[in-house]
Amino acid sequence: MGDATKLGDLKVTPVPGKKPPTVPSITPEDIARQKWNDVGGTPGEAVSDVQPAAGGGFVKHYKNGGIWWKKGFYPRAVCEPIYSKYMELQAEAGVLGYPLTDSQVAADGQGQFCNFQYGAILWHPTTGAHEVHGAIHDKWVALGSANFGYPTSDEYTTVDGAGRVNSFRAMDGHPGEPESRIYWTPATGAHAVYGGIGEKYTKLGSETGYLGYPTTDELPYLPAGRVSNFQHGQIVWDLKTIYDLPHSAKWVFHDTPDGLEYWVTFIFNSNGNWNYYGSFHANGAASFDVTSASVFRFKDYAGKVVAVSEKGTVHGTVAIGSRNYEWNRFGFSPYIREHFDALVAAGMVTQTKADISITDLVESIFVGVPILVGIAVKDAVEWLADNVNFKACGTVHTVTTDEDTGEDTGWDSDPIVGSDDPCPGQY
Repeated sequence: MGDATKLGDLKVTPVPGKKPPTVPSITPEDIARQKWNDVGGTPGEAVSDVQPAAGGGFVKHYKNGGIWWKKGFYPRAVCEPIYSKYMELQAEAGVLGYPLTDSQVAADGQGQFCNFQYGAILWHPTTGAHEVHGAIHDKWVALGSANFGYPTSDEYTTVDGAGRVNSFRAMDGHPGEPESRIYWTPATGAHAVYGGIGEKYTKLGSETGYLGYPTTDELPYLPAGRVSNFQHGQIVWDLKTIYDLPHSAKWVFHDTPDGLEYWVTFIFNSNGNWNYYGSFHANGAASFDVTSASVFRFKDYAGKVVAVSEKGTVHGTVAIGSRNYEWNRFGFSPYIREHFDALVAAGMVTQTKADISITDLVESIFVGVPILVGIAVKDAVEWLADNVNFKACGTVHTVTTDEDTGEDTGWDSDPIVGSDDPCPGQY
């Protein structure tokens, strides 16, 4: 017996020695009617004839839905309450493309869904109908689809305009649970933030806060707990508390000019906190009024640089007074928070001299530092003010500066601060 030829649902089986019967042509209206019957008339009464659709397809609209198909795609029925959302999104011509399934009841028996070429629409009586598409849809599927949560929003642009986000809610019988979010940017990809870590992220300003966008989903945090990584730090849940750890950088300078030794350390965080400390020591008989200044090798659009300085007196062996001068200052700078990455990349230069004013010393450091010519020191420098309520901490990387050449000699990684006292002053 010959092979059967399928035309719609009509099968014609050739019989040897006999001419095949004539098969009536299948019209677009026939295809729509057949699909309408297959789904039990769920779309309701027809309100249009079959019409051309985007991409060479067809659509027929009904009172409670529509039927779409095109070459390579089976006819699919999209019914209310998903139909209205699909039409709002410009149907097959919008971000979702053609339907790949009929409207269906979700596995939990509460909601409905329909899958499309580039995403999905889900409906739940407590959230309404919302779409998920693109990279965020792919991440949502990887996390369990509706088990991760029903969308409570369509995809929308983030506040800073740099990314996209969808909000979700898990229908697991725990009302009041914080909603989950999946963020996407071209630089970071799509990642989810949820639960207690998501609440902390919201309190810190979400993507507009110092952490920026998530760069991973939640990961195990050893020996126990969870952690999410962000562009400029982490949020950690260690089973006892939830805290944020900013990225940090640390510069250490040491020199021994004639009769004098000094150590200067500057730590600064992606959240804007900084810590500036050091010591001067008189090695000989002479006494000195000592000034130290550290300046970043970075200028902003206005030609301004960041500088921090200290001035103190050390006494030699023939004078009455301490041979040591020490300081330890803390502060917060929105400027550091805004320009953290650029400041890390630029590095610092530090000079310490005796019997010189802070202004003169900073001006001398400007040789080789990229600031605009002709700007006075007071206008060109973002001075860091004291504020003892903050302390720099977190994941620290240390760069050491060569005494002779002034060049940065390389980075060393310091261990993350202990979880018993994760980040004082940052809650």
